[in-house]
Amino acid sequence: MNEAKLIVVKRDGKSETFDENKLIRICESLGLSEIQQDNLVTNVTNKVKAYDGDVIPTYLIHDYVYEELSKISDYFAEQFDWYYKMNKAEGK
Repeated sequence: MNEAKLIVVKRDGKSETFDENKLIRICESLGLSEIQQDNLVTNVTNKVKAYDGDVIPTYLIHDYVYEELSKISDYFAEQFDWYYKMNKAEGK
């Protein structure tokens, strides 16, 4: 699948092109090592590209990130999930 066709549909119905840089920012904010960042970004991106369709909802990407973070540390996964839920509650 062409990366330009990787469209993410957000909770509010808006769509945008999949951006690996957002994954990198998540990793940096959690304090992951460069190797951990590279592995997470690669694994999540591969899962997004393998998704059966041209449009993927954000909640699936959240699940992919959470799954990969859980492999590194439950603490990182819970921090990510807490932040995601806080932003969801605030409508961000």
